[in-house]
Amino acid sequence: MFSKSVRNKLTISTISLVISFLGVIILLASKSIILLLLFILFYILTNFAGGIICSQCPFQSKLCPGVLQLYFMPFLAKVVYRKKEYSKRALELGAIFVGIFGSVYYLIGFISLFILYWNSTLFGVVLVLLGLFFTHFFLSFSILCHNCMNKESCPMARVSNAFGKE
Repeated sequence: MFSKSVRNKLTISTISLVISFLGVIILLASKSIILLLLFILFYILTNFAGGIICSQCPFQSKLCPGVLQLYFMPFLAKVVYRKKEYSKRALELGAIFVGIFGSVYYLIGFISLFILYWNSTLFGVVLVLLGLFFTHFFLSFSILCHNCMNKESCPMARVSNAFGKE
């Protein structure tokens, strides 16, 4: 399905995401349980909102890029969203909520870390985590979005299309 170089980029993207998420979780847990719980809650909401989009994805039975990126949307698509066809409006609403919830949990994770650790010796760690996250984001965006079947529904694919990555 994907060439070896694309799989390598996906692996780098996944490792970057794992390290950045673990770092965010550890740093948030040490300063604010409430922010940590909000971060996890919005991560879960993002996955539930995205499950409907994944239910229409051609990668479900093959190499699923979402699984490689720590999202459990593909599993939800098979368990919760088993209906074969969804209206275009339902897919659009799912995409809107993925964008909203995803943005909130990224903001909670990274903006709160900037605020909590601004004058700390761990601020360098926060910058590294942010760099790893943007590495993940760039690689995912450049590899997956323009190959996705859900170009019309997914907010990231729409952005990718706007930048001419189609």
